[in-house]
Order: sequence, then structure tokens, then C-alpha cells
Amino acid sequence: IEISRYLLRFYAALWSSPKDVIVRAAEYLVSNHLNGNFQYSSVHMRQLEGGCSKVMGHVSKPTDFSDKELPMNREEWKTNLHKWHPLCDMDYEFINAVFTMHKRNGSFIFVAHDARSDVRTYVAHNAVVSSLIQNDELKAGYDSKYLDMFMCINSDFFVLNPRSTFSLQIMATRLILSLPSVPTIHNN
Repeated sequence: IEISRYLLRFYAALWSSPKDVIVRAAEYLVSNHLNGNFQYSSVHMRQLEGGCSKVMGHVSKPTDFSDKELPMNREEWKTNLHKWHPLCDMDYEFINAVFTMHKRNGSFIFVAHDARSDVRTYVAHNAVVSSLIQNDELKAGYDSKYLDMFMCINSDFFVLNPRSTFSLQIMATRLILSLPSVPTIHNN
């Protein structure tokens, strides 16, 4: 109960009334790139300064993840996870398989990333990457990570990077709002 109250206060403090410039930027993205509604999926791609796969390969194993949440039968899980981890690299085909599992295929996609990830394949599939859109609404007096966070919090489905505190903050807020996020990490 105590942690639930804390999280509710956290959500209320940070996201019940974000800066107007963030709201205007989100309105622009939703209206002009996401079909005018919040029925889009979001992905947080985080490379952790290039060391994500090494860290994830060290602190997790495939059995930590549920085959009800992620497509665990894919080849990505059979590679050297210290060099290429599906939840770090998040290539489009893998994420599309996650969306298909959760009946989100065909959904618009919003990608939050740390500018270290290659998003060209996402862009080729019409995903929305706020940092790539040239518009004054998206460049007006705020740190773009807050727009990315706001967009991920409000999507109807979210794929997170389990080693990122940014993803954890988004997931915690989404939990309060009863919005689905994957993966849930077990035994960690």
C-alpha cells in the first residue's frame, strides 16, 4: 500500500500536468503521426552507452522472461546474448513478433531511443521517432526525453528495456494506469 501511494504521488506530481510545451508536442505527434488517438504501441530502445547487451547477457538469461510476453522461440535468443541481446538491440522483426503475440500488429509505433540505436528499419515501416521529425512543436524549450517518456506512458502497449531506469519509470507509471508493458522480469 505504501509503495502504491508513493507511485500515485509520483504520477500525479510528474505527469498529471506536464509543461504545456510537452503537451503541445505530444498533441502534434498524436494528431499528425499516430492517427489522432492513443492506440499506438511504444518501444524504448536503450543501448546503455553501448554496453546493454554485455550487461543484459550477464544479469539475465532467457528463462527470466515469459513466453507469454516475448517470442522466446525466435533465433535471437539462441545467439551470444552478451554481444547481441534482443531486448537491447530491439530490431524491428523481433519487436514486430512481440506486437503480433499481443495482437498489436498493424498498430502505429512510437520509438523512444537514446540516439545510439539504428532506427532506419522502424522508419521504413512508418514508426514515429520524435527526434527525427522536423517541426517547431517538437523543438520548443524542453528536454526531448520528457516527450519520449510522456508518449511511452500514454501508449496502449509498451516494450521496455529491463535494464533502463527510464523504462522502469515508464513501466511504474503505466502500472498505476493499468496499461500493459512487457517484459516482466522474473527471478531478478
